[in-house]
Amino acid sequence: MKGSSEAAPAKAAYMPTLMEAAELPLSLEERVERAMKTIQFLLRERLSTREYALLRACLIVQKPAPEKAAKLVSQAKAQGQLDQVTDELLHYIASAPLN
Repeated sequence: MKGSSEAAPAKAAYMPTLMEAAELPLSLEERVERAMKTIQFLLRERLSTREYALLRACLIVQKPAPEKAAKLVSQAKAQGQLDQVTDELLHYIASAPLN
């Protein structure tokens, strides 16, 4: 048919490799989610659902930074000090202004 134009083929979306994806900066939401997964795995039943929610809120406002909190709990696990770090987190949650 004369005058009809063919649509250009759609360009495939770029998908980064696993190595490239690992180097991409994470959003705050992703950083908080990673930290919470680590913390919940290590602390398990030491905190209530409400306390985990409050901790998540603290991490969202980056007080403390998500990575720092996860590292603190991981180090406490390695040193056999989960009860002490749990007490510290509970004290921090209780005193953290989330306004």
